[in-house]
Amino acid sequence: MYQAEKTKGMKQKQGNNVKEFGDFGKKWVGKMCRIVFHDGSTIDGKINDNQKYFIEFVDKSNRTAYIHKAYIKEIIPEE
Repeated sequence: MYQAEKTKGMKQKQGNNVKEFGDFGKKWVGKMCRIVFHDGSTIDGKINDNQKYFIEFVDKSNRTAYIHKAYIKEIIPEE
């Protein structure tokens, strides 16, 4: 049985394929959502941009905030 080997750059090698880890923000750009932080607090709004470590977020009051991804626990889509 083949065991996954960790490689440089947050990648996991699985057989001949390389699986990328990490960037959960790309599919949320331009969509309304709720962000849940590690302490349980939430904020509603829209993700405008996604960078390596930060998300540009506009809340419902039209204020822009740059949120570090390390503090985000969950992103919930607004239906």
